[in-house]
Order: sequence, then structure tokens, then C-alpha cells
Amino acid sequence: MNRFQQYVSERPVYEREFYQKLLDGWDEQKLARAIAMAGKLETAGCAHPEGWIFSEFSENIPQFARFALLKSLWERAITPAIENDFWLNSGAMREILKKVERVLSSDEKEQLFSEIGKALGFHMLNVLDEGIHSEELPGWSVIELSAEGEPTGREIGGLHESLMEEEFQPHRIY
Repeated sequence: MNRFQQYVSERPVYEREFYQKLLDGWDEQKLARAIAMAGKLETAGCAHPEGWIFSEFSENIPQFARFALLKSLWERAITPAIENDFWLNSGAMREILKKVERVLSSDEKEQLFSEIGKALGFHMLNVLDEGIHSEELPGWSVIELSAEGEPTGREIGGLHESLMEEEFQPHRIY
């Protein structure tokens, strides 16, 4: 049994038929591409790549690019916020942190910064996802690039929807 058949068999009963139909539509070449992509996603830190790949293949959503962007956001912004790493670059924040440390336990402080980091990340991704709807200002979109840095033409959207995926959560979830 390949990893995707295993994934289908582990889905809740109400989802199995849907995923089985998708899998049944894959030829050997597509299955080989899916297995290779799963390995690349795992190398990139994705613990459960099958769902991302089913979505990429069935809906033409650039899930690998979405995963990479979200993982980068967690690693470079949200996790440092939780661990207080980037707050220390500001003199004003160092003073505030001293006050916070007098009032909150380490766990409470970690939970506070976790919630702040996730909320900021969610709202920033929502702004990226929505672009801008104004006649006076230009809009934008986030697009996937190939390994060579060339645009693929596929937009990366719905980022805010996946920010809280288990894949990105620190080991401790509040």
C-alpha cells in the first residue's frame, strides 16, 4: 500500500470516497510525482504532506509554495515573537518585557506572545490574500515561482486559512 492509499484509509469515513476517487484517477506517472513531492515536502519540514498534495493535484493550488511561505512566517516571525527573540531589538520593548516578566509567569508570557504572533500573522496574511480593492491604488497578488525563479502563473492564496495548521504549531499549543 502506498502512502496515499494509506492516507485515504485513515481519513474519516465521510471523506474516504472523495479521496479514493482522486487517487483512482492518478496514473503511475502522477503517483510517482506525488511520492517525489511528498519527499520534498517532508525534507522541507512537512510532517503530513499527503493532504497538501491531494489539494495541489486536484485543485491546482500551489500547496508546496503555500507551505513554504507559511513555514517561513512561523520560523521568522511568529516563533521569534513567542520566544521573545525579536522583541529584544527595541529598547521600548525591553522595558515593557521587564514589566511583563514581573506580572506573568513564563508560561503566561509565552501564551501572550503566542497569541499576539498568531493574530498578527493571520491578519497580515489576510491582507496579502485580499490584495487591494481601490481604483486609486495598484493591487497585488502572491504568486508561485519555479525553482529557477520564474513565475508559474499560479497565485498563492488562502494563506490565512492554513496558518494554524498543525504542521506549523509549536509543540505546545494553548
